[in-house]
This record gives sequence, C-alpha cells and structure tokens, in this order.
Amino acid sequence: MIPVFCFSQIDHWESVVLPGDDWYYTVPSSQPSTLWNRLDFDHSNWSQGISGFGYGDDDDATLVPENTISVYLRKTFEIIDLKAIERLRLDIDYDDGFVAYLNGQEMARDLVSGVTPAYDQLSDGHHNALLPSGQKPEYFDIDVDFLMEGTNVIAVQVHNQSSTSSDMTALPVLSLGINTTEYIYRSTPSWFSEPIYVDFQSSNLPIVVLETVNNLSIPSEPKIAANMIIVDKGADLRNDISDVTNLDYLDFKGAIKIEVRGSSSSLLPKKQYALTTYDSLGQKEDVSILGMPKENDWILNGIAYDSSLIRDYLSYQLSNQIGQYASRGKYCEVMLNGNYEGIYLFQEKLKADNNRINIKKIQPEDLSLPNLTGGYITKTDKIEGADLVAWNMPNYGGWQSSFVHEYPKSTEIKTSQHQYIKGVFERLENTSGNKNSSLEDGYPSVIDVPSFIDFMILNEFAANVDGYQFSTFFHKDRNGKLRAGPIWDFNLTYGNDLFFWGYDRSFTYGWQFDDGENMGAKFWKDLFDDPIYRCYLNKRWQGLTDLGMPLNTLKVTDFINETVLHISEAADRQEALWGTMGIFDQQVSE
Repeated sequence: MIPVFCFSQIDHWESVVLPGDDWYYTVPSSQPSTLWNRLDFDHSNWSQGISGFGYGDDDDATLVPENTISVYLRKTFEIIDLKAIERLRLDIDYDDGFVAYLNGQEMARDLVSGVTPAYDQLSDGHHNALLPSGQKPEYFDIDVDFLMEGTNVIAVQVHNQSSTSSDMTALPVLSLGINTTEYIYRSTPSWFSEPIYVDFQSSNLPIVVLETVNNLSIPSEPKIAANMIIVDKGADLRNDISDVTNLDYLDFKGAIKIEVRGSSSSLLPKKQYALTTYDSLGQKEDVSILGMPKENDWILNGIAYDSSLIRDYLSYQLSNQIGQYASRGKYCEVMLNGNYEGIYLFQEKLKADNNRINIKKIQPEDLSLPNLTGGYITKTDKIEGADLVAWNMPNYGGWQSSFVHEYPKSTEIKTSQHQYIKGVFERLENTSGNKNSSLEDGYPSVIDVPSFIDFMILNEFAANVDGYQFSTFFHKDRNGKLRAGPIWDFNLTYGNDLFFWGYDRSFTYGWQFDDGENMGAKFWKDLFDDPIYRCYLNKRWQGLTDLGMPLNTLKVTDFINETVLHISEAADRQEALWGTMGIFDQQVSE
C-alpha cells in the first residue's frame, strides 16, 4: 500500500535509547547465533559497556580493540503505550557501515550488504562519524509497527572498512514522536532536531511516491527493494497525491531498487537517490519515465548545494539545445514512506545506450582491432568508493588528474582495452602539447574537436567550479574519435560555490581551466593555446550567442524565468521542509 498522507500530529519527541546507556556487546571471533538480534537471545556471556563504542575518534565511551572488523550491540527498553507513539526515528553515528534491528527485524542499514552479513565482512565503503566534527548524526525514519508494548530490543552490528582502519564508531539513539502532551520517557540529546512535516496534497509538478519494503530507510549501499508510483496528469493539470490509485493518471507504477547516491551530498539531510526499474519477475526493465526514452537506470537529483534549484537543469538543457547530449530530466516532488522529501530532478543516469551516450557496447572478447576501438566512457574525477585510478595525467598546477574507467568498469575492463583507451589520451596529451593541429597526425586526428569546443564553452559559460577536473566525462565510439562530454554535475556554477566552507571559485571573469587552482589535465590549456583551436572556439562562441541562439543572454534569461515560475510553488514547500534556500527569488537573481 502506498501512503497518501505525510502530515503527522506530533506534540513532542522523547528518547528511549540515549548516548551513555548500558548495552551488551561483543567483538566476535566467529559468526554469532542467528538469534542474536531477537528479544529472547541470551546475552549473559557478552560484555557490558556504555555507548558509544569504538576506537580512534576520542568519542568512544567504551573502547573496543584497534583493528576490530565488527562489533555487535544489543539493548532492551520499555514501551508503555503504543497509541501515544506517532513516529519512530533512529539516529546513529557510525564508522563505517551498520545494520540495525528492532525486535529481530531489520530497520536500517548503510554500507553493509548481504541478508545475514558475516562477522568478518568489511563494510562496502567508508563513512566518518559526524559528532566529533560538530555535525549531527545520520537519521532514519523507522516504521512504528516494529515496536511492541512492553520490552523491546534494539540490536546493531557495525563493520569497519578495513582491518587496519584508524577508527570505528557505533552510537545509536532511538527516539519517539509522541502525540500527547504527557512526557513518558527521556529528553532527546542536545543535538537532536525535531523533523518538520509538510502537509502536501497536490502539485503542478509530477509526484513521485516511493515506499520501501518494510518501510526500511534507504542506504548508500546496497540498493534495496521498493515500489514507485508517479502521478502525472499532463501539462497544465495539477497532480494530486490521492490519485496514486487512479491508473489513468499514473506515468509509472512498479518495482524498483534504490540507494542513496553522491559523495559530500550524501551527508546532507536531503538525500539523492539512484534507482533501477524492475519487472514483476525481478528482472531489470527498460521503461519510459515522464516522456524520457526507455531505460532502467535513473537518478533522483536532490539538487544539492544549489539554492536556486536550476543550475543543473539549465546547463543540461543548454547542452542539448546546442546539439551535445546531456542527461534529460523533469522536475518532480517526492514522497518517501509517507514523508514529503521536497523537489527533485528525475533524470537519466549517464551510461552507454542508444538514447543516452550513444556508443557501441564493448564486450570482454573485443581484444583486437577494430572492435578494440570502442566504445568507452572515461572520466576525470575524485576517487571514491570502489573506484580505482586507471591512470594519472599531469596538469600545469603541479597536481595529477585522476582518470577512471566508467565503462567498462575498472573491475571489468581487459588489459588490452585499458591500454588502448589510455593510449588515446596519451596521444591527445602529446599532440596538443606540441600544438600539432594536423588533420593526419595532430590532435584533430585523435579527438572530435567540435565536442571539445562545446564542452569548453558550456563549462566556461557556467563558470563551472568542477569543470575539467571532476565529473568530467569523455566517450569514444568504435572506430570513432574521442569526444568530450556529456557535461555532468553543474551545481557549483554561475557564481555559486561552497561559500559556507570558505570557497569562492566560480569566476564570472577569466577562465576556469586556467585559474591557477584547477586540477584538470594539461591538454585543456594546451588546446586553448593553439591558435587554430582558439579560432574555432571563438567562431563557435559567436554563433551560439547570436540573437535567438541557445546561449544568447536574452534567450537564457527567458528560460530561467520560465523555469523559476514552473518550480516556485514546490520551492516554497522545499524551503518550509529543509530551510536551505534563503529567499528563493534572491538566489535566482544572483
């Protein structure tokens, strides 16, 4: 059943599990009993300690041995009156991954995969504890039905990313949203912020309704099962949350698997998501969503670090308008497990596909010419999670630019394929460095020059902070030249930056590729320094900014105004929930 209400009558919040509480715990040397997370499990031979647990962060009340791979915790608590409990929330500070259970049922997890994770299993990624740096822990909304009157048990297993990790943290807190004025339990921690609930009933945007199986919170990894309904009556018609049962108004209804995506943005209260669509037999299914071409991999872009909410959307639209594919997307409003989540951009994931990055899909057996020539997707980016550095290339700032295999992935690409695509970039580096503009053996013989020029124009037009150095994609089709793009991740653009961290790098003057701090590969500056390349760049710029053309100031301004009008209602609700935007109109004008 998909819930249709997201407004809860909560008078106040109290906690039943707090920092400093007594817990039973063990650092296992073998797999614990499968009953360890249930109420009737005998924990009398476990150790006792007060939370939090861990080592290395100077935030642990109970120390566990250094290089611990996992620690298992359990604690009982009492519930007096279930009818007085409207909401249930788990706040947990952890390093690196965890699975949490309530009365034997899984209620939340992050960065630990598997139905029954092994005691010696490493986490799927790295996650720092947040409280030591003054931040608030991650929180997860939990289904109240997990509780029962009387004695309950919360159980948590926390896993390290490495047996040589320098730290580990486990600090769970369990709190209740109470619907009466009576105070029954204990005060919440000083850092606890009561969630804000928005009474959301209808929108001029499509409404995406998500419900995870058992109302589980969505982890960073792995993807978990969920159901998705999209209400979209069409242009100029309002969409109502009550229409989730009206098939005539549904753009999509079906099964998905979903996870939190993003790096720094994953630490924000408003999450971004990656999802895959499935058929009734559990197989991936290509579907059209909101009029976009069929595929099975999609993104719910939470539009992090952009109070205007339009920078990504604007940039992707401009790219497609000048003839360079960028991720298509539609604005929507999202509800997750009955809670309003705000405005999102439902968009295509970048991947090899006839309707996305249109390249031939190279196979493991393609080890000789001509099949060896493609297709490939490569990017310059930060190295995170399971990403491996494929190779490094120098830049003029004295740093190294890291290149990553996006397709095929580093774990799948064959040695000869790796050597081939790396060699393409090395030829680009050599020919551009020598200012060799020969059609036969210069950089024009290696790259699709128009795509590189358009990529540079889009990044410079937007003053993209990450341009050339992060989220910088390249692709090469079989028997084709190396192409720059698609553009990606344009939230720190048009004068916007992480000002709260002291950054101000989105210059409205000068060049982003040559600002003295950009860590992009040197071939970008070498190309620009070539007179012939620069001549083509200037000619293309003049054409794109002519009256009526996509980058003309008047046309861009009109597009911005239309977009602002389109999303302003949802922007108000977003601000009421998250309080991250300030004055929307002011953010847009700036």
